[in-house]
Amino acid sequence: MSAKNRRTARAQILGGRNAEADLLRLVMAFVIVLVHSHRLEPADMGHYPFAGGYLAVEFFFILSGFLAANKVKRNEGAACKDALVWTVKEYVKLFPCLLAVTFAAYGLDAYISHLSFGETLTHYVYSLFELLMLPMSGNVQTFVNAQLWYLSALLVMFPLFYACCIRSKDFFPFVVCPLSSALIYGYFCITYGHMDMWNEWTGAFRIALPRAWAGLCLGMTVHAVLGLIGNGGGQVSQNVERGACLPLNWSAWGRRSSICMEADTTGSISFASSCLPS
Repeated sequence: MSAKNRRTARAQILGGRNAEADLLRLVMAFVIVLVHSHRLEPADMGHYPFAGGYLAVEFFFILSGFLAANKVKRNEGAACKDALVWTVKEYVKLFPCLLAVTFAAYGLDAYISHLSFGETLTHYVYSLFELLMLPMSGNVQTFVNAQLWYLSALLVMFPLFYACCIRSKDFFPFVVCPLSSALIYGYFCITYGHMDMWNEWTGAFRIALPRAWAGLCLGMTVHAVLGLIGNGGGQVSQNVERGACLPLNWSAWGRRSSICMEADTTGSISFASSCLPS
């Protein structure tokens, strides 16, 4: 691949939206749906064909970190107060869907549990706390939409992550982020043996929060490395460019992942140049 083509590929990674990235998002979302479909069958997970959905969740955490870093880069003059503003805007965009899903889930739960009218109203009052996406902070003790833990963890961690990105353009992406990811993933590996944990209470917060932070930091690290390669110029090998995908394999804990595709015959990067920004 020529130097010009490499610069074009990096610009696509760090730039606008592309269809292949959206397709990959759809595939990962479908994987998560399949993993949760075991609730429709008898509880025999030993013979259940769909497993490992937590890797798809890690993909979305990493992707979110990359896009957040891209957002900060596009807004050079941003201040720390913008961190909260951006998070609120993300929440507002999600709110209509969250409202519909939460309303439906609580109504279905009340019907299945045969709650009276008064108990159903009380049930819906509690749903307001879950609708604020606070379960992973520990401020909501019980919740019905357990699958929304991912969004709760992201929205709780986004203000801090955005603020750190804004305040430190070098130390945070090149030192704090890779070190945070390594230490947190190491903790999960030794303590649990896998990454598929989110609801355990640590004494200060639910375990989903450090998991989200590790994924966000990994996405930030990828963004920083790609930016560094782009600024360095010169002859950068395709192997280094494809190496931007390695964090996804890292999150798989040593398992060979098929996510990182080989460069095609034209020399373009099948995954690294297409999977990330929206």
